[in-house]
Amino acid sequence: MIAAGSCIGSGIFRSPSETASYLPYDSWLLVAWIVGGLIALAGALSLAELGAMYPQAGGVYVYLRKVYGDAAAFLYGWVSMIIIISGSLAALAIVFSSYVGSVISISEEGKLLLSIATIIVLSVLNIYGVKLGNIFSSIITTLKITGIIAIIVIGISMGHESLHFNFIYNGFVSAKDSDMGFSNAFGLACVGIFFSYGGFQHASFMAGEVKDVKRTLPRAMILGTLIVIVVYITINIAYLKLLPIAQIAKTDRVANAALSTVLSSGSIFIAILIAVSVLGTISIYCMSAPRIYYALAEDGLFFKQLAAIHPKYKTPTNAIIAQGIITCIILLIGRSFEKVISYTIFVDYIFLALAVLE
Repeated sequence: MIAAGSCIGSGIFRSPSETASYLPYDSWLLVAWIVGGLIALAGALSLAELGAMYPQAGGVYVYLRKVYGDAAAFLYGWVSMIIIISGSLAALAIVFSSYVGSVISISEEGKLLLSIATIIVLSVLNIYGVKLGNIFSSIITTLKITGIIAIIVIGISMGHESLHFNFIYNGFVSAKDSDMGFSNAFGLACVGIFFSYGGFQHASFMAGEVKDVKRTLPRAMILGTLIVIVVYITINIAYLKLLPIAQIAKTDRVANAALSTVLSSGSIFIAILIAVSVLGTISIYCMSAPRIYYALAEDGLFFKQLAAIHPKYKTPTNAIIAQGIITCIILLIGRSFEKVISYTIFVDYIFLALAVLE
């Protein structure tokens, strides 16, 4: 649930329109999502192998330290706390409050307060133990996958559009820029796809608390990634059955627009689905990421207070609290999704690439 739930967030509801604007052909759109899924699976296989080799809490941090030494691991820990994880959490909280605001009327200040309250509540929830946090995340992940399956079933059964499998290469024209060649268009289309598939690595952060880690972790990461691949490809087919690809390219809320073609209450359903989806991803991040800071502190590379374990619940309480505080500060400073997310993704993929290259 962690491997699948940390991937399925807001990306699948935002990225298809950007992908379709670069690749305005049904066949190439689906190929791009398949390619992105295979790359994600390769990453999951690599990190699953590393997780089995080094069954310690901290995930990517542990792998970087084993190969590149303390300096690289120390840098990753700081960057994760200040930029990658806390920034991603802040962005997700903004998306959550935004979609809640589309269902019930909330002022901009109210949305900010809701974002902060969400981070605080889910941080506290995960202090009370991995089991409780995982139960909550599993319930939310199940709900959002169920909602996505509903979209898939509705789209495939009620959609009236026909899919066109014509692999045009000579004479290819991108809707984003008519002068753009196929290779450039395909590469740029994959950026949003990579964002949507990102997150499977969070399962490796929990390696130190998993029973029979050498067997369980690889299976969890591989199965979780395969679930995401199937879900993403089939939901894109549903979108194409409900909307012409030219219309998909023009709308930022493709799921909303697609479902509204057959259901009058589709926009409310989608808003609730996305809010639930993002909430589950936030919970997983609040649970998994603090293990990085805990591992750093335990190795003497971070403030020793972050290695403190709750005497009853056996969770890295101070690390969870520190992450929550930094996330709330980013929310107060950044406030918008674009500002917060713009400086997180690039840095994240640099360190993931370094971990896999070892």
